Amino acid sequence: MKLIIVKFLIIIFFLMYSVCFAKEKILAVVDGELITEEDLKYFLGMQHFKKNLPSKTPFKISVEKYIQKLIDEKLIINEAKKMGIDQDPEVKKAIEDFILRVSVKKLYDEEIRQKVFVTEKEIKDYYLKKIKKGEKLSEEDFQKQKNTIEKIIRKEKEKKRSDEYLAYLRSKAKIKINKELLSSNKTSDKTPLVEVDGDVLTVEDFIKMAKESNLSEDEVINSWIDRKLIDKSALSRHYERNPEFKKMLSFYKNRLLKNMFIKKVIIPQIRISDQDLEEYYKSHQKDFVKPASYYIQQITVKSKKSAEEILDSLKKGADFSWVAKTKSIDAFAEKGGKVGWITKAELFEPLKEIIDSMNIGDISPIIEFDSKYIIVKLIDKTDEEIEKFDKVKNLVYNAYFNEQVDKLLNEYVNKLRKKAKIKIYDKQIKLLEESL
Repeated sequence: MKLIIVKFLIIIFFLMYSVCFAKEKILAVVDGELITEEDLKYFLGMQHFKKNLPSKTPFKISVEKYIQKLIDEKLIINEAKKMGIDQDPEVKKAIEDFILRVSVKKLYDEEIRQKVFVTEKEIKDYYLKKIKKGEKLSEEDFQKQKNTIEKIIRKEKEKKRSDEYLAYLRSKAKIKINKELLSSNKTSDKTPLVEVDGDVLTVEDFIKMAKESNLSEDEVINSWIDRKLIDKSALSRHYERNPEFKKMLSFYKNRLLKNMFIKKVIIPQIRISDQDLEEYYKSHQKDFVKPASYYIQQITVKSKKSAEEILDSLKKGADFSWVAKTKSIDAFAEKGGKVGWITKAELFEPLKEIIDSMNIGDISPIIEFDSKYIIVKLIDKTDEEIEKFDKVKNLVYNAYFNEQVDKLLNEYVNKLRKKAKIKIYDKQIKLLEESL
């Protein structure tokens, strides 16, 4: 009988394991911990990324490469847990703050956003009130303004709903305010000034908050009360028990543990001297190049015919600044078309293609861009140059520091890999790559 029960339990175990495997789509196992397709998608931001890829994109993702990165992360996170970093007060506080932030956002979505609706009639009525008397409703103009009007109405309604919900929370809460203490000149008084269902705002904290804001005393107190009521309401709903929230929280904890591991274990090993920075600067000068820049003027018009007439007048000697002021329709017109100094990366695409062929003083041909016609004059330009060390020392420090963090972290991970039990499911990875 015992043998039958044991066999039955073994069968159940393997059935559960195979169901879990099929459901989770396991890609790797690190010291008994799974790396799934969902882990990979979250790591890549796949759900958002893939959605925005063209349907016939030739782009391919090397899943294997990212699996290796996830293995490294898993090893670091496990090492951080062994060191007790997950019990660090700073880590615990960060997790609490994260749960609160997400919970408040979900509360707002449930109690405010989802309970506010804007009808077509409300949008149309708002539009009719805004147009001048005697003017007819233009369907084309209405459609252009529709989204903006809807946002305005929604904002007003959400504000009203928020006020109603706060009033409801206040009606249920036990709120005590000791206003006599406000006249006290003590700045280190720990005496409770306000109490909201057990949470306390001391005189000392109130004075600090009041100094950091431009609000009145009553506004500071009411703001604190509202925030506490919202926080309590959000946390009381225990959104963190939701499976999706749990997943999000798990990923957040892991990222937090990795960052804290770097902060507490890797960074203390780094020592940087001025000589290190100078040597790094000399071997990476291409990273500290000041790009070429161009000082340009431009004239923008709506029609090609207007642009041709303007270009003809400029060729005959018309003043570019005067024409820009009187004819151009863009934001630079009042400055005589002067855009100022701008790098090539900041130029609009058609101008990028011709700017290097222009000499100082040259006027471009007509450029069609974004349903407009643009004429550009090159006033001045500077060539790219390597920035002097003293000017980019902070940038050099940051680059070298990050390089050292990566180097030491990789060395640490390589040691962990030698001791770890790692299993990679190549077949699953290949199937996933083919599906992307």
